[in-house]
Amino acid sequence: MKKYLLLVLPVILAACSAKESLPRVERPDGFSDRYTPERVVILSRHGIRSPLNRGGSVLSRITPHKWFNWTSAPSELSRKGAVQEFRLGQYLGRRLEEEGLFPAKWSPVEGEVRLYANALQRTIATSRSFIAGFLPLENIPVEHHGTLGTMDPVFSVCLRSIDSLFVQGALHEMDSLALLYRDELRQNYPLLARVLDFDQSAAKAAGDTTRFRLDDIAFELREGEEPQVTGTLCWACRAADALTLQYYEEADDRKAGFGYRLSLDGWRRISAVKEVYQRLLFATPVIARHLAQPMAACLREELTVPGRRFTFLCGHDSNLLSVLSALQAEPYTGRGRSRYTRELHVGPAPLEGSGRGGLCQSLPLVSHRGRVAQRSRPGPPEPAGRGCNLAAGARPERGWSLPVGRCPGPHGQGDFVQSVRKLWTNSK
Repeated sequence: MKKYLLLVLPVILAACSAKESLPRVERPDGFSDRYTPERVVILSRHGIRSPLNRGGSVLSRITPHKWFNWTSAPSELSRKGAVQEFRLGQYLGRRLEEEGLFPAKWSPVEGEVRLYANALQRTIATSRSFIAGFLPLENIPVEHHGTLGTMDPVFSVCLRSIDSLFVQGALHEMDSLALLYRDELRQNYPLLARVLDFDQSAAKAAGDTTRFRLDDIAFELREGEEPQVTGTLCWACRAADALTLQYYEEADDRKAGFGYRLSLDGWRRISAVKEVYQRLLFATPVIARHLAQPMAACLREELTVPGRRFTFLCGHDSNLLSVLSALQAEPYTGRGRSRYTRELHVGPAPLEGSGRGGLCQSLPLVSHRGRVAQRSRPGPPEPAGRGCNLAAGARPERGWSLPVGRCPGPHGQGDFVQSVRKLWTNSK
């Protein structure tokens, strides 16, 4: 059975083509005559991976069931993740060629394309898979810094030079947001526990934890470390993460849900537990502005460096959440979507054929002469039930956008470049 799980992270895409064959938002008359694409910068999450921990980890203790036989080592890009990223590269290559960014069979000269990834297997492998689809005849290396397996400072979300005033303000925001998410967790925890059969787990039998609680969420902020949350939300997040990844990898619905056939809404509710965890850590205003500064400086450079045509920056959920929150990306509405746009973003959409993939894992930007207009990267059509089937070469029916003016800018028109410059300036 062909399947598709629609879970969205926001995208901000400035584009300038007026070709009728492409998904589009409304543009003023003569838009394509006045704007010529110059460069594309994509800030992307890595593709579908295996869970971060396995074996004797928490995952083996919170359910009596056997997890999927993952196709990669813990935390590494999976086989499906590599295939989906390759498809995304193919699709975007065709898309940007039709937008006029570069000609057919483009062979870029040195410096026109930059692939920059965090120094982890899943980010480097994602970049390689993407470029293999995007420019299959080119041998473009993936840039990464530091020892393999360590965090590059540009992609790191460790706290830097914090004082007591910063900690006080950040903790206040995090505690306040945790209170707002209590009702959501109260609704979703029982479903997660039921799918795991948590009452039959080794953790429950040993008394490690008897339930997912709402009253034990606490935060720790230490200089040189990532923001931390303590309590059973950590266990719940790991479980929700692994179940969602299992959903992507396992073709059988019942096996993916440990014998339960969940609805699309059920899977969304499970994945929402992980999203709450991530938003609490990386998306509150004080924390987001602090963590986004190194990436903001990188984005600014890529939007202005002479001769650059295409940049692919491959990092993590935390990079996307902190940057989007720091830039004050706001909620949007679309058919069947009224939630905040920060939702699950595991991997690229199945652009052709069947399979599962999270939609819109990236923050794509297109710079062009004059000024920056705003629209979304195209997404696949609304799924019919659990299926999504785009014939080879078919175009998605539409895309999603953040309305003009929602991204801060001096002209109220979503001037993203100015927003990045402002954020970068504040980081100095």
